[in-house]
Amino acid sequence: ALGRAEQVAALVALGRLSIEEIQRYRPKARLQQQPVGATSREFTVKARDRIGLLRQVADAFAREGVNIASFEAHLAGSNQMKITLQVESPLAAEARRDTINRIVDALQQINLAEPTLATGELVRGRLSLTAEDQSGLLAQVLEVLARYGANVTDLEAPRAANGEATVQVDVELPVAVEPGEVERAIEQLEGHTIAAQFT
Repeated sequence: ALGRAEQVAALVALGRLSIEEIQRYRPKARLQQQPVGATSREFTVKARDRIGLLRQVADAFAREGVNIASFEAHLAGSNQMKITLQVESPLAAEARRDTINRIVDALQQINLAEPTLATGELVRGRLSLTAEDQSGLLAQVLEVLARYGANVTDLEAPRAANGEATVQVDVELPVAVEPGEVERAIEQLEGHTIAAQFT
């Protein structure tokens, strides 16, 4: 099932829905798309929160080799997540319609009909990461967090400086999960050199 946010994302990406027409979808879903430079485009999506939501969104872009230059996610009301990301070419330049179509197809596989959130006793903490900036890094980190049942409540990954990416993630972990185990799983991601620390 395709959630409202993904329906809007698909229609906007395919040029079938204008920003003005999005107004009728509010307050349940909203997507805005605007150029922020010659090679960048910013997307803002509001969708119901669930474990794995951010990983699925990031992975849809990473699989197509579209670099996410910056990524922010914040809780915005009850069970709502606001996701803002800037992406770089080829999507930003809209040079490859097939790339856009594949990303839209991937987003259509995200089922938001029944949000799944962490339950029971939770441990709240902040995960700080530094790593060499590489395409797909964020999607892989979010995959690890989803695998451990972590619910991300806030995420900031600003545009990398001097080739180094920094990520700050506020998470809720099931009490049975050892934070150090999550740190190690992230640091052992193949192809990346990552320093991870829970506080």
